[in-house]
Amino acid sequence: ALAPRVVAYHAGAEGSEYTLDGWLGTYERMGHSTVIFVRERVHLDRIAPTSLPIVVLPRAVDLEYFLLPSIKVALYAAGNLKNSHLIRLRGIKDVFVGHGDSDKGTNVNPLARLYDEIWVAGPAARERYARTRVGVRDEAIVEVGRPQLDVIERPGVRPRAGGEPLTVLYAPTWEGWNDDEFQT
Repeated sequence: ALAPRVVAYHAGAEGSEYTLDGWLGTYERMGHSTVIFVRERVHLDRIAPTSLPIVVLPRAVDLEYFLLPSIKVALYAAGNLKNSHLIRLRGIKDVFVGHGDSDKGTNVNPLARLYDEIWVAGPAARERYARTRVGVRDEAIVEVGRPQLDVIERPGVRPRAGGEPLTVLYAPTWEGWNDDEFQT
């Protein structure tokens, strides 16, 4: 009855829900009928509160049989092997939205070539893909800003006294899988 046009797809280990949670408010405000597909039941009790319908599809065959013909776009906030179960199905534009745009090496993964589009915060991400030459076509990259931050109230900027330096907080928050990626 909802005839969703967009699916927000999530697969991953317990504790990975934050990758989806960061986008829920944006998905709710998009103005398109959206449904969430999760591949592991453990996520049901851990996903942040949302008004969007959630469907658990634990097996690839469940996904194939349930897939709705109205769905035109699939949004992926995290890279996961199970993403390929939906990507391989025809007729859907597959978009990697990620769960944060940063300087860590995993943000320029060659597996991003699987997606029709990669949505990034801005030109720095586009430049990272070009610089690292992982095979992602420039036309596949779409700069969308950070719509997840639209709901955050921003206090006014404090005027600086003449000559006062600009202070910028750089606070990477990823523990990484190895010492090269450790950025906390």
